[in-house]
Amino acid sequence: MSELFAVLVFAGALVAFLLEHRKAISELTAFQLAGCVFFYAITILLAFVILYFGGRMIAPFFSSNLVLMIVRILLVIITLWGCRMLLGSIVQRITGGQK
Repeated sequence: MSELFAVLVFAGALVAFLLEHRKAISELTAFQLAGCVFFYAITILLAFVILYFGGRMIAPFFSSNLVLMIVRILLVIITLWGCRMLLGSIVQRITGGQK
């Protein structure tokens, strides 16, 4: 049930984002739009790999569940920040700075 909720929240956030930025999206060429969608998917895949395998690799180093939870939360925050910066710079380069 929680997986369904997560998918619905993601879909709702995506629709809200697209509706909010529909004017800017309509000004992009097909190539720019395809590039943005492609690199968005790549960034999601990169974040998944870092979180999944990174979380599994650091788990054996901590015996305390509390410390492990704190380290995993930090891993999520750092990964999301890094992927956001990476995607922002790539999209800005693809679109030529259009907003």
